[in-house]
Amino acid sequence: MPGCTRSGYGVNPRRHARAGYEIVRSEGLEGFTSSALDDIAAAICLHPARPGAAADGSLARRLRALPRARRLAAYLRIADGLDAAHLQDAVIVEVQKTESIICLHVACHEASPGLVRADRKADLWREVFPLELQFVRTVRRPAGPRGC
Repeated sequence: MPGCTRSGYGVNPRRHARAGYEIVRSEGLEGFTSSALDDIAAAICLHPARPGAAADGSLARRLRALPRARRLAAYLRIADGLDAAHLQDAVIVEVQKTESIICLHVACHEASPGLVRADRKADLWREVFPLELQFVRTVRRPAGPRGC
């Protein structure tokens, strides 16, 4: 398998999670074990607003029982929310962590709905991780040497 060259969204935007799941299951991804592929496919299937909505009932129950897939899906849901307008303009420029909170400083267009959507889609994160997640809109920092 040379790797997955299609995306679920490109194949079927309305059912992109199910399409993505099927692509990964049928085409695979180069360099990943079968166990990792199972988790990746499950995470893709679990990332919509209603986790498991892309799967039939029994498949959805099996997928939700996979802790690693749920953690991967939590990240995917946040990324999906940050790119809510499909502009690919959101960049995480800083991450701060305290004992109980992770704060993501995100540079994106002022009118972008990404931060609100990402916060809404962080529901799965809040179920599977013990740390609260906060999003802060910030300005993009110019590229420069590390430590500046």
